[in-house]
Amino acid sequence: MAISDVLNSSKLGLFASQGAMKVISHNIANVNTKGYSRQTISLEANPGIVMSGLQTSSGDGVQIARVGHQVDDLLERRLRMGSGDIGRLAARDRFMTVIENNFNEIDGDGLSDRFNAFFDAVDDAVSNPSNPAARIQVVSRSQGLANTVNQMSRTLEDIAVPVDQEITGVIGDINTKLRSLQEINTLIVRQSAGNRGGDAALDLADQRTGLLQELNELIDIQSIEQPDAGVTIVTLAGQLLLDHDYVAQLGRGRASSGEMPSAIVVDGNIDVDITTQIRSGALKGLLEVRDEILGGDRGLISQFEQLTSEFRQQVNAVYAQSVGHSMNQRLTATTQVNPDVPLRDIFGASIRTDEIVSPDGAVAPREIVFAYGSDVNNLNRTGSRTISITGETTLRGLIDEINGSGSGITARENNGQLVIDAGEADRFAVFSDTSGVLTALGVGTLFSGSNAANMAVNPELLVEKGGDPGRLATARIRTDSSGNVRFDDSNNSGMVALAALRSQRINLLGERATFASHYATLVSQVGSIQQRNQDALTTQRTAQQFLSDNRESVSGVSLDEELTDMVKFQRAFQASSRMVSVADELFKSILSMGV
Repeated sequence: MAISDVLNSSKLGLFASQGAMKVISHNIANVNTKGYSRQTISLEANPGIVMSGLQTSSGDGVQIARVGHQVDDLLERRLRMGSGDIGRLAARDRFMTVIENNFNEIDGDGLSDRFNAFFDAVDDAVSNPSNPAARIQVVSRSQGLANTVNQMSRTLEDIAVPVDQEITGVIGDINTKLRSLQEINTLIVRQSAGNRGGDAALDLADQRTGLLQELNELIDIQSIEQPDAGVTIVTLAGQLLLDHDYVAQLGRGRASSGEMPSAIVVDGNIDVDITTQIRSGALKGLLEVRDEILGGDRGLISQFEQLTSEFRQQVNAVYAQSVGHSMNQRLTATTQVNPDVPLRDIFGASIRTDEIVSPDGAVAPREIVFAYGSDVNNLNRTGSRTISITGETTLRGLIDEINGSGSGITARENNGQLVIDAGEADRFAVFSDTSGVLTALGVGTLFSGSNAANMAVNPELLVEKGGDPGRLATARIRTDSSGNVRFDDSNNSGMVALAALRSQRINLLGERATFASHYATLVSQVGSIQQRNQDALTTQRTAQQFLSDNRESVSGVSLDEELTDMVKFQRAFQASSRMVSVADELFKSILSMGV
């Protein structure tokens, strides 16, 4: 071997050791960098001159084969998938905590307690129906119940607003990360094509891996590596999000079956609605809270609305046929309607228009019967002309029916509200209403309103609205054995009928139970959803930590290992330097021989 060969091999040894020390230095500097993967250097012998397939020299030192990093691709994919599940469960958990607090029954002031307080007051009125204090208590407890229903309804609706706003924010974050990924992707592809800066490209690859995991926390994705070192990103359902010259932009679009911009669309195109295709990530969790837990036919808003609506209708149906101590001189409906639209079209099945068939086969129409007279001891009831209700009855038609009943009672319309006056009858009350139309219109009802948010006590019973709680209807008009109409203010049959609702079982939300049981089921459902979500979140975080620890053992930087390698390559560098010195001495010896 020539002395020049020794110098060349030593030089290459110095370069290789310097390259290794650079990698070791880079690893040590990034020991605390999140997502950094330990880089490694591979060395290989530099072969001698090879001619016709045969090596003609003994070799020419060492060369750096490649600089790589320690990455377990399967482990990285599992980490990304796990981060998607955590993102979904964590998003649900944030809002489920608020929802659960809305149904809090621990402090003794929940809706269940309001139900019980209402029926307890009704029970007291049953015992002493003519006592003004008992009537005031029923009105007060009714108002407390209505206020609680209002507050819970508004809270549920208010929760839905920030959920929807956060969905918009998450979409913006997804778009930002996709653009960042495209920029990094482009740099990696360029550096790989030019074969420059291998370690810099590795750092970019680590940044891309970190961004992919962050993106997976927001929306489910899978990345497909390309031969040019770039990646293509699609959702688990196959929707393309990122390719070499394309980056998707997610946005809000109109769902095909709704008016609100609730759908998640790609590039603003309604034809590419991916809402139902999203499977994990924070976006999926928020969509589940908005469209399944809160919204939808089986969502909490719908179930709460159904429960409170059924309670209001049942109470009003009973109460509307009860009578106050002085009967009525005027009743004003609490609901406004279009006077020319059939009432059945407005209120649906809450108004009965089918014929009544008695056990003996007799058929009778649905009708309203009033009791009326100059005083409570001289009462008659409408009967000379039936106030019948059909599917075509409008508010104007109902008014004509009442005015033509021959009782002297008059009816009119005021801004879409039905107003009934005693007129020539002096005083009147509802004797029966087999159609339910007066209850639907809010005539003589305990509660007004059309939903949970606006449920309220009839203003005719509230002092602050100019009403009188003493007018609470506690009795009912009855007929004696001779068929004469009788009214006794001390009669408690109205309150007895109202009190019976506490134990009455109704079909609602797929089961037959009392109001208290239905609400308890709803509360239990909320708690169950939250508990299952928290358990799943705890389990997933534990599993994710296990995977993260495994990744650290594979890709993390060990200072002990780096220091060991540093000593090894330091000695190699020193040995190569010594070989250069030896070659230099040989040159000097040869030169001195020629003198």
